[in-house]
Amino acid sequence: MSEVKNMSVKLVHAGIVVSSIKESVSFYEGMLGFKSQRSFELPPEIVRTVFGVFSYATVQVLSCNSGTLELFQFKDVKKAAAGPVTAGLNHFAVETEDLNSFIHNIKSKGGKLKSFSKDGRTIWFAVDPDGTLIELKETRK
Repeated sequence: MSEVKNMSVKLVHAGIVVSSIKESVSFYEGMLGFKSQRSFELPPEIVRTVFGVFSYATVQVLSCNSGTLELFQFKDVKKAAAGPVTAGLNHFAVETEDLNSFIHNIKSKGGKLKSFSKDGRTIWFAVDPDGTLIELKETRK
């Protein structure tokens, strides 16, 4: 594989297909602190070109300090069975200055969390309404 030289890459946003914009916005705003920026509809012709299905889609754009999420809900398509081992988005990570308080906030609002121990530390994940994993990291000081 050839190396890319003299070129920097910056992740701008991630897109996630959701079964309910309302539930997902509630999760990302209430549990993780994202802010809604705008929403819009995509016509079936564009959705077919990009996603391969003929359906209207509602798009909700959310942001945090360092990035943006685009949530896509298809109007006329049932969500295909997916999970953490299928091809596609497995997880993404967010970072906070106080991980313990962040985890406590998610727990207090009824959010679903997963964790495991590795090398003497606990790795935490929040789980969105459709099962997407969000790794929770603490800012290194």
